[in-house]
Amino acid sequence: MKFTEEKLEEAIIQLLGEQGFSHSTGADIKQAGSDILIKEDLRKFLFEQYSYADITAEEIEYVCRNLESLSTGDLYESNKSFCKWLSDGFLLKREDYTQKDLYIQLIDYSDLTQLHQPNAEDLDLIGDKANEPQKVYQTKNVYKIVSQPEIIGEGRASII
Repeated sequence: MKFTEEKLEEAIIQLLGEQGFSHSTGADIKQAGSDILIKEDLRKFLFEQYSYADITAEEIEYVCRNLESLSTGDLYESNKSFCKWLSDGFLLKREDYTQKDLYIQLIDYSDLTQLHQPNAEDLDLIGDKANEPQKVYQTKNVYKIVSQPEIIGEGRASII
């Protein structure tokens, strides 16, 4: 039996599913055909994470535009830039110039090690393994396994 890219994808989806991550196909994600960034999730995360600093809708849109503007012409450089922003964060110049720049992190690293007992919503994600004693991560981050997203036209970045 030949091991194909499709079989690898299925194996990874299964392994992550066993860890409690839900899977969606690209068709399940409602967004414009050329969008590869799940902006609704990103907007919600940024608003909740930086509400203490009164982040504005315009500032959140600026972050989204910066992520979308990564060039598809040089994927290596674009992915390198994105990975640096993802791991290190970046400074956001505030709309109101009297406010200090805001340090933005696209992942909330502060709660990655906090485990909790699963609640009813988590058990829905865990599925068949719900009867086994488990602990899951309680996090503000949104994790989605999305396979086969459809990109119509020229995508702007290689991230989801």
